[in-house]
Amino acid sequence: MASLRVLLLSCAIAWAGAVAASLESAVQVRNTPGTTTEDTWHAIRRGLAVAGLQKRQDFTAELPLERSWSGATLLSV
Repeated sequence: MASLRVLLLSCAIAWAGAVAASLESAVQVRNTPGTTTEDTWHAIRRGLAVAGLQKRQDFTAELPLERSWSGATLLSV
């Protein structure tokens, strides 16, 4: 049982390393002078978190739905 656990743990570590390597090669990060790649990732994460918390404006259509569909052809055969 212990050997199976060690085998599964080593497979998980190898898989995680392969995923991390593939992500690093697929995404190029441009840093500002004096910052690291981790700083850039943290700035992106903070920006997305702030954007997720901001209240968005409700969508309002210019025309009511009834007027925008008057005379429209929905299906033509």
